[in-house]
Amino acid sequence: MISVVIACYNGIEYLKLQLHSILRQSCLPDEIILTDDASSDGTWEWISQIHSDKVCIRAYRNEVQLGYAENFRKAISLAKGDLIFLCDQDDLWMPEKIGTCVRWMSEHPEILSLNTGFWVWQQEESDKTRTPAMPKLPSPCSQFKTSRPRKISWKSFVRHPKYPGMAMVFRRELWARVNAKIWHPEAAHDWLINEEAARRGGLYYLPEKLVFYRQHGDNTVGVLRKSRGKALQEKRRKLIGSLIGEAETVLSEDTLDEDKTSYLRRFTSWQRKRLQMIENKDISALLMEEAMSWRYTTPRAIMGDLYTVIMS
Repeated sequence: MISVVIACYNGIEYLKLQLHSILRQSCLPDEIILTDDASSDGTWEWISQIHSDKVCIRAYRNEVQLGYAENFRKAISLAKGDLIFLCDQDDLWMPEKIGTCVRWMSEHPEILSLNTGFWVWQQEESDKTRTPAMPKLPSPCSQFKTSRPRKISWKSFVRHPKYPGMAMVFRRELWARVNAKIWHPEAAHDWLINEEAARRGGLYYLPEKLVFYRQHGDNTVGVLRKSRGKALQEKRRKLIGSLIGEAETVLSEDTLDEDKTSYLRRFTSWQRKRLQMIENKDISALLMEEAMSWRYTTPRAIMGDLYTVIMS
């Protein structure tokens, strides 16, 4: 059974296109779960009325806002599928997304969480309801033959968690352990799922691009492009804060081995120091510290930090 879960909040202007892209999949899901986090823009009124003859659609409403991660947590817990696709309310899926992922997961039981490539779609304010121009792609057959999933190690994932939930599918068996954890308030659901998969040796990445990752002014999570000043610094603070929260969530477990515990403690200490230097706008100290902290960061993260300090 295949489930798609969508956590909604004030997304009425985006949801129609996203749901259309799911309902035109070459391999349809068995169910779509939508959880509305007390929206005020008509999202709940719309999702509570939608219906499909081919897919079971179930909509739920939170009377009190849970927040992004907890809303997804509720949606995932309501899903019945053996394979669970996470879906943001404002993206678009390629027609072969579900079929491609299901094929790989069926043929490779060692894959516990599969994360795919995606296009960043920079949405202009005046263009929120138009379908993006599709880039030229290889034929589905040639993409399938040349693009294969590769395994991601635990340390590689923690150091550079570049696998957003909107491009992932995971096996239901992962969820019981993840849901049983005591989540830090700033921890993200997708990071926790992928960390659990990586720890079991089952985290994989498929380079094939199957999602348009829409970027706009209302993104809960997104790239830094076009952000400036305090808004930019706050986005960076939330990003680093979530890394700290996620690491602390895992550190609270008593089943983590000594090597991973030691690495996460040093990783968390480094992230706190990194955050302080960004808030102080200390470029020289930031460069020096990051040059000595390659085990916990990447060139892309360093560039993002410098951009934040300079532009804020």
